[in-house]
Amino acid sequence: MSSTTATAQQAIKTKRGWHETLPLPKIEQAKLYRRVLKGLGYRTRAPQERESGFVIRYRPLLQRERG
Repeated sequence: MSSTTATAQQAIKTKRGWHETLPLPKIEQAKLYRRVLKGLGYRTRAPQERESGFVIRYRPLLQRERG
């Protein structure tokens, strides 16, 4: 993996295990992507609007949240 790729991946990580998607240009795309993440077993937060687009915060479900 190149150093540029590693830096980009580190840049989108946030504190406490939450990650952010790359900005999506439309809210409809962000909502669909959120549904996909939920289907794959991630906990997600509502899309947030930023200057560059809509961003979704997500993280893997904790063991106690899986039921």
